[in-house]
Amino acid sequence: MKIYVDEVGYGAIAGPVLVCAVALSDDAIKVPGVKDSKQLSKKKREALYDKLKHIPHQFAIATPELVIELNLHYARYDAMKRAVERFVGLNIEEVVVDGKFTIPNLHLPQKAVIKGDAKYWQIGAASILAKVKRDRFMASITSLSEYSHYDWENNSGYYTPNHRDGIIKHGLTDWHRENHKYVQYSSFEHRGFLNSDEKDQYMKWVQAHKDDHGISRYGIWLRDHFKEEKKDWGESSW
Repeated sequence: MKIYVDEVGYGAIAGPVLVCAVALSDDAIKVPGVKDSKQLSKKKREALYDKLKHIPHQFAIATPELVIELNLHYARYDAMKRAVERFVGLNIEEVVVDGKFTIPNLHLPQKAVIKGDAKYWQIGAASILAKVKRDRFMASITSLSEYSHYDWENNSGYYTPNHRDGIIKHGLTDWHRENHKYVQYSSFEHRGFLNSDEKDQYMKWVQAHKDDHGISRYGIWLRDHFKEEKKDWGESSW
């Protein structure tokens, strides 16, 4: 038996990183339609989830607190290790991990496969199970008032204009990754304008994608507030 591991939520600014590990033998018959979850519509992922949920699998999460404590990279692999170790008593021949790196401190034979979800349908299965599970969780908690302002039922915690505006207007939640630059950009740099006389002009500015010189608002913020060395970008329109 081999274990195939993938994760979702790595690039989100809110919610957990969710890992799924599936256990399958080499002669397991492929479930038709399975591939990288990012290449499938929500409807197709949901339909495949119902077919895949009977495969032996385990989930584990890296919470925002763990992401801040360990950093995003190591928090992901900590969750992967916990997911694999939940297969108690299983004779594991090998662990196949999507990505560049194997799982630290996991004392089992491993190999890392870049774009593994395109090369192993089993990793694709893990990605679908993880994606649907995480999307459902993010949608479910929006019924709670403290999480209802961020459009998580549509963006699953990723950075979108609606998510950004929710942070500006309502602040952060315990599911936000407070050390993420996009979170800092949307919260600490913007909320002070909401009660000012410049509110309407400011909201028009922040909702625009780029200035007259083609520089994103986030790029301007990095330049002005992080003092990163960049080439001359010209004057901001604000």
